[in-house]
Amino acid sequence: MKHIFNFPDFISEALGVPEGIIETSKQLFLKFLNNIEIEADVQELENEILTVEGDFKILDMNFQEVDFVFDFEIIEEDEIDFLGMGSKFTRGITIDKNKKSFEVKTLSKQTLEIAVTLITSEQVLGKDLFNFFKKNEKYFIPVMAHELKHFYDKFKKPKKSLKTWVDYGVYSTQKFADIKPLNDFLFLSYYVHSFEGLVRSTEFAAMLDIENVTPEKFKEFFLSSEMFTILKTAREYNLTDFKKSLEDYQEQILDCLIIFGYDTDELVEASDEELVEFILKEFYEQLMTWKGSLMKSALFPIMTPFRFVGKKEKYFNEYLEKILKFGGDYNKFFETEFKFMNQEATRVIKKVAGTYPLTFKNL
Repeated sequence: MKHIFNFPDFISEALGVPEGIIETSKQLFLKFLNNIEIEADVQELENEILTVEGDFKILDMNFQEVDFVFDFEIIEEDEIDFLGMGSKFTRGITIDKNKKSFEVKTLSKQTLEIAVTLITSEQVLGKDLFNFFKKNEKYFIPVMAHELKHFYDKFKKPKKSLKTWVDYGVYSTQKFADIKPLNDFLFLSYYVHSFEGLVRSTEFAAMLDIENVTPEKFKEFFLSSEMFTILKTAREYNLTDFKKSLEDYQEQILDCLIIFGYDTDELVEASDEELVEFILKEFYEQLMTWKGSLMKSALFPIMTPFRFVGKKEKYFNEYLEKILKFGGDYNKFFETEFKFMNQEATRVIKKVAGTYPLTFKNL
Protein backbone atom coordinates (compact mmCIF):
# COMPACT_ATOMS: atom_id res chain seq x y z
CA MET A 1 0.00 0.00 0.00
CA LYS A 2 1.43 3.37 -0.97
CA HIS A 3 1.36 5.85 1.90
CA ILE A 4 0.13 9.34 1.14
CA PHE A 5 1.53 11.09 4.25
CA ASN A 6 4.89 11.09 5.94
CA PHE A 7 3.49 8.75 8.59
CA PRO A 8 4.13 5.26 7.20
CA ASP A 9 4.11 3.81 10.71
CA PHE A 10 0.47 4.46 11.45
CA ILE A 11 -1.46 4.45 8.17
CA SER A 12 -1.64 0.69 8.17
CA GLU A 13 -4.96 -0.12 9.81
CA ALA A 14 -8.31 1.49 10.43
CA LEU A 15 -7.96 2.61 14.03
CA GLY A 16 -10.91 2.98 16.35
CA VAL A 17 -13.70 1.99 13.96
CA PRO A 18 -15.55 -1.08 15.27
CA GLU A 19 -17.13 -3.37 12.70
CA GLY A 20 -20.75 -2.59 11.90
CA ILE A 21 -20.88 0.89 13.39
CA ILE A 22 -21.22 2.80 10.11
CA GLU A 23 -24.03 0.60 8.78
CA THR A 24 -25.74 0.79 12.16
CA SER A 25 -25.47 4.58 12.04
CA LYS A 26 -27.20 4.64 8.66
CA GLN A 27 -29.87 2.25 9.86
CA LEU A 28 -30.47 4.27 13.02
CA PHE A 29 -30.67 7.56 11.13
CA LEU A 30 -33.33 6.24 8.74
CA LYS A 31 -35.39 4.81 11.58
CA PHE A 32 -35.03 8.08 13.48
CA LEU A 33 -36.35 9.99 10.46
CA ASN A 34 -39.30 7.67 9.96
CA ASN A 35 -40.27 7.93 13.63
CA ILE A 36 -40.63 11.71 13.64
CA GLU A 37 -44.32 12.60 13.97
CA ILE A 38 -44.93 14.67 10.86
CA GLU A 39 -47.87 16.73 12.15
CA ALA A 40 -46.58 17.25 15.70
CA ASP A 41 -45.58 20.76 16.74
CA VAL A 42 -42.54 21.79 18.76
CA GLN A 43 -44.32 21.59 22.12
CA GLU A 44 -45.54 18.06 21.44
CA LEU A 45 -42.15 16.88 20.18
CA GLU A 46 -40.25 18.29 23.14
CA ASN A 47 -42.37 16.40 25.66
CA GLU A 48 -42.09 13.07 23.89
CA ILE A 49 -39.43 10.36 23.85
CA LEU A 50 -38.89 9.12 20.31
CA THR A 51 -38.00 5.43 20.66
CA VAL A 52 -36.32 3.77 17.69
CA GLU A 53 -36.33 -0.03 17.67
CA GLY A 54 -34.29 -2.48 15.65
CA ASP A 55 -31.70 -5.24 15.73
CA PHE A 56 -28.59 -3.12 16.09
CA LYS A 57 -25.11 -4.62 16.24
CA ILE A 58 -21.68 -3.05 16.64
CA LEU A 59 -18.97 -5.72 16.73
CA ASP A 60 -19.72 -7.66 19.95
CA MET A 61 -22.43 -5.29 21.22
CA ASN A 62 -26.10 -5.89 20.46
CA PHE A 63 -28.94 -3.53 21.36
CA GLN A 64 -32.57 -3.17 20.36
CA GLU A 65 -33.60 0.44 20.95
CA VAL A 66 -32.43 4.03 21.17
CA ASP A 67 -34.37 6.90 22.75
CA PHE A 68 -34.18 10.34 21.14
CA VAL A 69 -35.20 13.45 23.07
CA PHE A 70 -35.65 16.82 21.38
CA ASP A 71 -34.56 20.00 23.14
CA PHE A 72 -35.58 23.26 21.46
CA GLU A 73 -34.37 26.82 21.86
CA ILE A 74 -37.23 28.94 20.57
CA ILE A 75 -36.64 32.00 18.37
CA GLU A 76 -39.00 34.21 16.40
CA GLU A 77 -37.48 33.51 12.98
CA ASP A 78 -39.07 30.65 11.09
CA GLU A 79 -35.92 28.58 10.62
CA ILE A 80 -34.15 25.50 11.95
CA ASP A 81 -30.56 25.28 13.11
CA PHE A 82 -28.67 22.44 14.78
CA LEU A 83 -26.92 23.08 18.09
CA GLY A 84 -25.74 19.63 19.05
CA MET A 85 -26.35 15.98 19.78
CA GLY A 86 -25.25 14.25 22.94
CA SER A 87 -25.63 10.91 24.71
CA LYS A 88 -27.01 10.65 28.23
CA PHE A 89 -25.91 7.93 30.62
CA THR A 90 -26.65 7.06 34.23
CA ARG A 91 -23.42 6.95 36.21
CA GLY A 92 -22.20 6.07 39.65
CA ILE A 93 -18.97 6.53 41.59
CA THR A 94 -16.90 3.45 42.46
CA ILE A 95 -13.58 3.00 44.21
CA ASP A 96 -10.60 1.34 42.56
CA LYS A 97 -8.95 -0.38 45.51
CA ASN A 98 -5.79 -1.21 43.56
CA LYS A 99 -5.14 2.36 42.46
CA LYS A 100 -6.73 3.81 45.60
CA SER A 101 -8.73 6.24 43.50
CA PHE A 102 -12.31 6.82 42.40
CA GLU A 103 -13.86 6.09 39.03
CA VAL A 104 -17.02 6.98 37.16
CA LYS A 105 -18.94 3.86 36.20
CA THR A 106 -21.61 3.80 33.50
CA LEU A 107 -24.44 1.59 34.73
CA SER A 108 -25.05 -1.43 32.52
CA LYS A 109 -28.20 -2.58 30.74
CA GLN A 110 -29.48 0.88 29.93
CA THR A 111 -31.01 2.20 26.75
CA LEU A 112 -28.95 4.72 24.82
CA GLU A 113 -30.58 8.15 25.07
CA ILE A 114 -29.56 10.82 22.59
CA ALA A 115 -30.52 14.45 23.16
CA VAL A 116 -30.97 16.48 19.96
CA THR A 117 -30.78 20.25 20.49
CA LEU A 118 -32.18 22.57 17.84
CA ILE A 119 -32.91 26.27 17.40
CA THR A 120 -36.31 26.84 15.83
CA SER A 121 -39.61 28.71 16.01
CA GLU A 122 -42.87 27.57 17.55
CA GLN A 123 -44.38 27.29 14.07
CA VAL A 124 -42.11 24.43 13.03
CA LEU A 125 -43.73 21.00 12.65
CA GLY A 126 -42.38 17.48 12.56
CA LYS A 127 -42.42 17.48 8.76
CA ASP A 128 -40.09 20.50 8.78
CA LEU A 129 -37.67 18.66 11.05
CA PHE A 130 -37.90 15.58 8.82
CA ASN A 131 -36.97 17.66 5.77
CA PHE A 132 -34.15 19.40 7.67
CA PHE A 133 -32.55 16.14 8.78
CA LYS A 134 -33.08 14.50 5.39
CA LYS A 135 -31.49 17.43 3.58
CA ASN A 136 -28.44 17.23 5.86
CA GLU A 137 -28.17 13.44 5.93
CA LYS A 138 -24.46 13.47 5.04
CA TYR A 139 -23.79 15.54 8.13
CA PHE A 140 -26.01 13.74 10.63
CA ILE A 141 -25.01 10.14 9.92
CA PRO A 142 -21.39 10.81 11.03
CA VAL A 143 -22.77 12.63 14.08
CA MET A 144 -24.81 9.54 14.96
CA ALA A 145 -21.74 7.36 14.39
CA HIS A 146 -19.95 9.64 16.85
CA GLU A 147 -22.63 9.08 19.52
CA LEU A 148 -22.79 5.33 18.89
CA LYS A 149 -19.03 5.12 19.39
CA HIS A 150 -19.40 6.80 22.79
CA PHE A 151 -22.04 4.16 23.61
CA TYR A 152 -19.76 1.36 22.44
CA ASP A 153 -16.79 2.73 24.40
CA LYS A 154 -18.85 2.70 27.59
CA PHE A 155 -19.95 -0.86 26.83
CA LYS A 156 -16.32 -1.98 26.45
CA LYS A 157 -14.94 0.07 29.33
CA PRO A 158 -17.70 1.25 31.68
CA LYS A 159 -15.26 2.66 34.24
CA LYS A 160 -13.36 5.90 33.66
CA SER A 161 -11.04 7.98 35.79
CA LEU A 162 -13.08 10.45 37.83
CA LYS A 163 -10.43 13.14 37.34
CA THR A 164 -10.58 12.68 33.56
CA TRP A 165 -14.37 12.74 33.67
CA VAL A 166 -14.34 16.03 35.61
CA ASP A 167 -12.08 17.67 33.02
CA TYR A 168 -14.39 16.48 30.26
CA GLY A 169 -17.46 17.74 32.11
CA VAL A 170 -15.98 21.21 32.51
CA TYR A 171 -14.65 21.59 28.98
CA SER A 172 -17.77 20.20 27.29
CA THR A 173 -20.38 22.25 29.17
CA GLN A 174 -18.96 25.54 30.41
CA LYS A 175 -18.76 28.95 28.76
CA PHE A 176 -16.94 32.07 29.95
CA ALA A 177 -18.70 35.38 29.26
CA ASP A 178 -18.76 36.49 25.61
CA ILE A 179 -15.02 36.32 25.03
CA LYS A 180 -14.43 34.07 22.03
CA PRO A 181 -10.76 33.08 22.58
CA LEU A 182 -11.54 31.87 26.10
CA ASN A 183 -14.49 29.81 24.87
CA ASP A 184 -12.35 28.56 21.99
CA PHE A 185 -9.88 27.28 24.58
CA LEU A 186 -12.69 25.39 26.32
CA PHE A 187 -13.94 23.97 23.01
CA LEU A 188 -10.51 22.83 21.80
CA SER A 189 -9.76 21.26 25.19
CA TYR A 190 -13.04 19.34 24.84
CA TYR A 191 -12.41 18.44 21.20
CA VAL A 192 -9.07 16.72 21.85
CA HIS A 193 -10.05 15.22 25.22
CA SER A 194 -9.38 11.49 25.46
CA PHE A 195 -13.13 10.69 25.51
CA GLU A 196 -13.59 12.55 22.21
CA GLY A 197 -10.35 11.27 20.74
CA LEU A 198 -11.80 7.76 20.91
CA VAL A 199 -14.70 8.65 18.61
CA ARG A 200 -13.13 10.92 15.97
CA SER A 201 -11.93 8.05 13.77
CA THR A 202 -15.41 6.54 13.63
CA GLU A 203 -16.97 9.90 12.84
CA PHE A 204 -14.49 10.47 10.02
CA ALA A 205 -14.88 6.90 8.71
CA ALA A 206 -18.61 7.57 8.34
CA MET A 207 -17.79 10.70 6.35
CA LEU A 208 -15.51 8.70 4.05
CA ASP A 209 -18.25 6.15 3.49
CA ILE A 210 -21.02 8.65 2.77
CA GLU A 211 -18.87 10.73 0.43
CA ASN A 212 -17.49 7.58 -1.25
CA VAL A 213 -13.91 8.82 -0.85
CA THR A 214 -11.33 6.77 -2.78
CA PRO A 215 -7.66 6.28 -1.73
CA GLU A 216 -6.36 8.91 -4.15
CA LYS A 217 -8.87 11.46 -2.81
CA PHE A 218 -8.26 10.71 0.86
CA LYS A 219 -5.49 13.24 1.52
CA GLU A 220 -7.38 16.13 -0.07
CA PHE A 221 -10.61 15.17 1.70
CA PHE A 222 -8.86 14.83 5.06
CA LEU A 223 -6.88 18.07 4.88
CA SER A 224 -9.93 20.09 3.76
CA SER A 225 -12.24 18.68 6.42
CA GLU A 226 -13.53 20.73 9.34
CA MET A 227 -12.22 18.05 11.68
CA PHE A 228 -8.63 18.44 10.48
CA THR A 229 -8.92 22.24 10.58
CA ILE A 230 -9.96 22.12 14.24
CA LEU A 231 -7.31 19.56 15.16
CA LYS A 232 -4.62 21.54 13.33
CA THR A 233 -5.62 24.64 15.30
CA ALA A 234 -5.37 22.68 18.55
CA ARG A 235 -2.02 21.21 17.50
CA GLU A 236 -0.51 24.66 16.85
CA TYR A 237 -2.18 26.70 19.61
CA ASN A 238 0.14 28.40 22.09
CA LEU A 239 0.03 30.93 24.90
CA THR A 240 1.49 33.79 22.82
CA ASP A 241 -1.15 33.47 20.10
CA PHE A 242 -3.83 32.99 22.75
CA LYS A 243 -2.96 36.27 24.44
CA LYS A 244 -2.69 38.07 21.10
CA SER A 245 -6.18 36.94 20.09
CA LEU A 246 -7.61 38.29 23.36
CA GLU A 247 -6.45 41.81 22.49
CA ASP A 248 -9.25 41.98 19.91
CA TYR A 249 -11.88 41.59 22.66
CA GLN A 250 -11.05 44.55 24.87
CA GLU A 251 -14.66 45.75 25.20
CA GLN A 252 -15.91 42.32 26.30
CA ILE A 253 -12.94 41.93 28.67
CA LEU A 254 -13.66 45.33 30.26
CA ASP A 255 -17.33 44.43 30.79
CA CYS A 256 -16.35 41.11 32.35
CA LEU A 257 -13.71 42.60 34.65
CA ILE A 258 -16.16 45.20 35.92
CA ILE A 259 -18.53 42.38 36.85
CA PHE A 260 -15.63 40.75 38.73
CA GLY A 261 -15.30 43.94 40.76
CA TYR A 262 -12.31 45.65 39.17
CA ASP A 263 -12.06 49.42 39.60
CA THR A 264 -13.24 51.23 36.47
CA ASP A 265 -10.57 53.94 36.70
CA GLU A 266 -7.86 51.29 37.03
CA LEU A 267 -9.16 49.48 33.96
CA VAL A 268 -9.26 52.66 31.85
CA GLU A 269 -5.60 53.30 32.63
CA ALA A 270 -4.55 49.69 31.98
CA SER A 271 -2.83 48.71 28.72
CA ASP A 272 -4.24 46.07 26.39
CA GLU A 273 -1.61 43.63 27.62
CA GLU A 274 -2.52 44.26 31.26
CA LEU A 275 -6.22 43.71 30.57
CA VAL A 276 -5.36 40.36 28.97
CA GLU A 277 -3.42 39.37 32.08
CA PHE A 278 -6.32 40.38 34.32
CA ILE A 279 -8.85 38.30 32.40
CA LEU A 280 -6.54 35.28 32.16
CA LYS A 281 -6.16 35.34 35.93
CA GLU A 282 -9.96 35.38 36.36
CA PHE A 283 -10.43 32.67 33.72
CA TYR A 284 -7.86 30.45 35.42
CA GLU A 285 -9.52 30.88 38.80
CA GLN A 286 -12.92 30.13 37.29
CA LEU A 287 -11.57 26.95 35.72
CA MET A 288 -10.28 25.80 39.09
CA THR A 289 -13.65 26.60 40.67
CA TRP A 290 -15.54 24.66 38.00
CA LYS A 291 -13.30 21.63 38.38
CA GLY A 292 -13.42 21.66 42.16
CA SER A 293 -17.20 22.09 42.24
CA LEU A 294 -17.84 19.28 39.75
CA MET A 295 -15.51 16.93 41.61
CA LYS A 296 -17.20 17.74 44.92
CA SER A 297 -20.72 17.18 43.53
CA ALA A 298 -19.62 13.86 42.02
CA LEU A 299 -18.07 12.60 45.25
CA PHE A 300 -20.72 13.95 47.60
CA PRO A 301 -24.06 13.99 45.76
CA ILE A 302 -27.15 15.05 47.70
CA MET A 303 -29.39 12.26 49.04
CA THR A 304 -26.68 9.61 48.68
CA PRO A 305 -25.55 7.22 51.45
CA PHE A 306 -22.37 8.34 53.18
CA ARG A 307 -20.07 5.64 51.82
CA PHE A 308 -16.26 5.97 51.80
CA VAL A 309 -16.59 9.46 53.34
CA GLY A 310 -13.06 9.48 54.74
CA LYS A 311 -11.52 8.19 51.52
CA LYS A 312 -13.57 10.62 49.45
CA GLU A 313 -12.45 13.57 51.54
CA LYS A 314 -8.82 12.49 51.22
CA TYR A 315 -9.22 12.00 47.46
CA PHE A 316 -10.94 15.40 47.09
CA ASN A 317 -8.23 17.22 49.04
CA GLU A 318 -5.51 15.54 46.98
CA TYR A 319 -7.37 16.51 43.80
CA LEU A 320 -7.56 20.16 44.87
CA GLU A 321 -3.87 20.10 45.71
CA LYS A 322 -3.11 18.73 42.26
CA ILE A 323 -5.15 21.20 40.23
CA LEU A 324 -3.90 24.11 42.35
CA LYS A 325 -0.25 23.10 42.05
CA PHE A 326 0.53 26.20 40.00
CA GLY A 327 -0.66 28.47 42.79
CA GLY A 328 -1.32 31.86 41.24
CA ASP A 329 0.93 31.24 38.24
CA TYR A 330 -1.83 31.08 35.61
CA ASN A 331 0.71 31.50 32.79
CA LYS A 332 2.42 28.28 33.79
CA PHE A 333 -0.96 26.54 33.90
CA PHE A 334 -1.89 27.64 30.38
CA GLU A 335 1.57 26.78 29.02
CA THR A 336 1.12 23.25 30.39
CA GLU A 337 -2.42 23.00 29.02
CA PHE A 338 -1.39 24.11 25.54
CA LYS A 339 1.48 21.64 25.46
CA PHE A 340 -0.92 18.85 26.40
CA MET A 341 -3.47 20.08 23.84
CA ASN A 342 -0.80 20.07 21.10
CA GLN A 343 0.19 16.50 21.94
CA GLU A 344 -3.39 15.22 22.08
CA ALA A 345 -4.31 16.91 18.80
CA THR A 346 -1.31 15.29 17.09
CA ARG A 347 -2.33 11.91 18.49
CA VAL A 348 -5.93 12.28 17.24
CA ILE A 349 -4.77 13.43 13.80
CA LYS A 350 -2.71 10.27 13.49
CA LYS A 351 -5.63 8.10 14.60
CA VAL A 352 -8.02 9.72 12.12
CA ALA A 353 -5.46 9.33 9.33
CA GLY A 354 -5.53 5.63 10.18
CA THR A 355 -8.94 5.39 8.49
CA TYR A 356 -7.19 5.54 5.12
CA PRO A 357 -7.47 1.76 4.42
CA LEU A 358 -11.26 2.04 4.60
CA THR A 359 -11.25 4.00 1.33
CA PHE A 360 -10.20 0.94 -0.71
CA LYS A 361 -13.72 -0.45 -0.57
CA ASN A 362 -14.84 2.65 -2.47
CA LEU A 363 -12.77 1.78 -5.58
